[in-house]
Amino acid sequence: MATLWQDVRFALRTLRKNLSVTVLAILSLALAIAGNTTVYSLVAGFLHRPIPYRDVDRLALIGERNSEVLAGQLTTISPANYLDLAERQSSFVRTVAYQGAAYSLDGGGDRPEQLTAGLVTPGFFELLGVEPAWGRTFQAEEGVRGRDRVALLSYDFWQERYGGRTDLAGETLRLNGELYDVVGVAGEDFEWLLAPNTDVWLPLVLERGTASRQRRTLFAVGRLRDGVADEAAQAEMDALMAQLAQEHPESNRGYVVELLNMRHDIPDARNKMFFTLMQVALIFVLLIACANVANLLLSRSQAREREIAIRNSIGASRRRIVGQLFTESAIMALFAGVVGVALGYVGMRLITNALTSFLPSFWIPSLDARVLAYSLGVTLLGGVLFGLAPVLQTLRFDLLSSLKDGSQGASSGGRRRLASNLLVIAEIAFALAFLAGASMMIRTFQTMQTADPGFDTANVLIMQLDLPDARYAGAQEQVAGARQVLERLAGLPGVEAVTLANVPPRTPFLPQAAFEVEGRPPAEGEALPQVGWLAAGPGYFEALGIPIRSGRGLAGDDALGEEPVAVINEAMAQRYWPAESPLDRQLTIQGETRRIVGVVATVRHDVVVRREATPVVYLPWSQRPSTTMSLAVRTAVEPGSLAEPVRRELLAFDRNASLSQMQTLDDFVEQFWVGQRIFTAILGGFGLLALVLAALGTYGVLAYSVARRTQEIGIRMAIGAGRREVMRMILRQGFWLGLIGVALGIPLVLVQIRVISAIFAGFVPVEPSSVVGVALLLTAVTLVASALPAHRAASVDPIRALRWE
Repeated sequence: MATLWQDVRFALRTLRKNLSVTVLAILSLALAIAGNTTVYSLVAGFLHRPIPYRDVDRLALIGERNSEVLAGQLTTISPANYLDLAERQSSFVRTVAYQGAAYSLDGGGDRPEQLTAGLVTPGFFELLGVEPAWGRTFQAEEGVRGRDRVALLSYDFWQERYGGRTDLAGETLRLNGELYDVVGVAGEDFEWLLAPNTDVWLPLVLERGTASRQRRTLFAVGRLRDGVADEAAQAEMDALMAQLAQEHPESNRGYVVELLNMRHDIPDARNKMFFTLMQVALIFVLLIACANVANLLLSRSQAREREIAIRNSIGASRRRIVGQLFTESAIMALFAGVVGVALGYVGMRLITNALTSFLPSFWIPSLDARVLAYSLGVTLLGGVLFGLAPVLQTLRFDLLSSLKDGSQGASSGGRRRLASNLLVIAEIAFALAFLAGASMMIRTFQTMQTADPGFDTANVLIMQLDLPDARYAGAQEQVAGARQVLERLAGLPGVEAVTLANVPPRTPFLPQAAFEVEGRPPAEGEALPQVGWLAAGPGYFEALGIPIRSGRGLAGDDALGEEPVAVINEAMAQRYWPAESPLDRQLTIQGETRRIVGVVATVRHDVVVRREATPVVYLPWSQRPSTTMSLAVRTAVEPGSLAEPVRRELLAFDRNASLSQMQTLDDFVEQFWVGQRIFTAILGGFGLLALVLAALGTYGVLAYSVARRTQEIGIRMAIGAGRREVMRMILRQGFWLGLIGVALGIPLVLVQIRVISAIFAGFVPVEPSSVVGVALLLTAVTLVASALPAHRAASVDPIRALRWE
């Protein structure tokens, strides 16, 4: 212990003596550790932290997926199919269903409060293992219409509205004009995976007579019976879905049931691969930093040869000297680890602030024991990697020969130059791999985000309006209510146009439906094709500025009881009628045959660019009405300035209507890019760091080379070599280092291209051409980094150089 403490004190004195090198080394490594800590906190949160429900590995999300949709994605299920599958299956102890909704809470004030509600079938909380903080959960009979006017509060809403009071017996909530009895409060730690910010929970009523088989609106969860494996449950569900496809081919043909284990399949394989790739990329930055620090220490070791030789001559063993060098490396790694974890925590908090409103808390990054252990491991790895270089160099040169006058350790100097060159080449190869992968992903994200949406999204205010079910129970009442809403909003000053649909423009949750083209029945056993669909109001295309290519748009006389019609987009027309006009052709969708009356420009109704544009069918709202509508208001002024007038007008129309998600269309779309923007910032920032570290490594090795070759350069200049020739000699050395590093990095890049292409398969194509630009940039940076040592070499005074020792 005394020896260790002596080594530590000596190491601290040595590091302080070479403070500039020490600070540069610690900072380089600290930034790499910070990046690894930040990214791993994301990885640990998403991939390694289990969802906190009871026996989560026995829980499965149950959804319906069309055969054209990629497997492994979270999907919904129709109420009618859910009821049939729940009744016929034997693999699950229990199945429950969830549906999100927005409700208006009338607390007697000037303005109703808008709440996020979760509608669930009885048994939902018991299945997840959630104990109420007060009261009880829903009973079986409360899933029946007429007995469903009970409510369960979320813990946060209970604390905010009632201050945590437990004397809630007899308390009621007026939601959408209906009274609900408060029967309980959800547990403090409970957050629903799909809606972490839910305010109130209500019973979901599912009735066979009214349950839709066309509209897939539910999320279902089941708990597997003991001894039943995921594969066995999937096989049973496949057989049951095949039965339902035979019984109800108009809505089920081409659909399969997909089970996603909550422990192993969430997040999906694509996201797992993406996070893993991000972590590997940051490991490259760590290796670059370690190579850079190793080069700094190699350069410093030249000045310490004589010191180490003296210590050896007076009795210090090689083992003791090696221990001393490792102690210095360990101390630098320790300081770098502390600084890196601190910087990583700052980065993690920035990410947390951006993600808090979108993710449940159990997925939010945190600096827990797992992350700290990983950071410690990265720190130790870094200390060993950059500490090996000076240790190996010390073991190889003849320590006693360094005491001889005039000896410069030619052989050891040559080995040191080779080691430095190899480290720089490794830096450049790793930098190329990181920068190439980062540039491809950043370019892909930018392509997704900046693709033309197909219409002008500026100055559009959107919101969701839910009319009370009791007052607007029938289709006629829903159509009349929607018409009044449009008329009221159209009369507001500053409003240019107003329209509605069942979902917002550019939503990533565009409903899908099977359809059949007249005269083209599917072959035996062949699935019906799928199409996205919207129910839109009259003037929808004109309000949003979507060009009509042929025929007409949706009109006010496309009403209930009139001829069923449809408008399709160009993508659908080109796919199914490539050489003819689709106007007046018939298609059957959702069990109803419709005549095509118009073709409109293809619009991005989702936020993810796909290689092939999504076919979309637009149906008249009046022929497919509901109590839920997404309003879009095009304004002649800044959209935010109309938010309050619109809110007042809708409140005056029906105080019990629920208004939610009011925002500009651009802000609505922006929220789906939060994660990608975070990753872009991480990749861009550490890509710049990798570039700087590669440049510093090149500069360091060439500066060291010039210092070692001062006498040689002086001789060359003395016998006639010009300054340009000397500069070219040094620049050539830097160029070859860069070229060899780029060449060795190409195999790593090719592997990344395949992995990234697999991640984004089916979406925008990955552009490997950016790799060429990265390689050229990296080569240019090495030349720039070589310029200063080259200039210094060309400025050598031959007379002084010949006196150099």
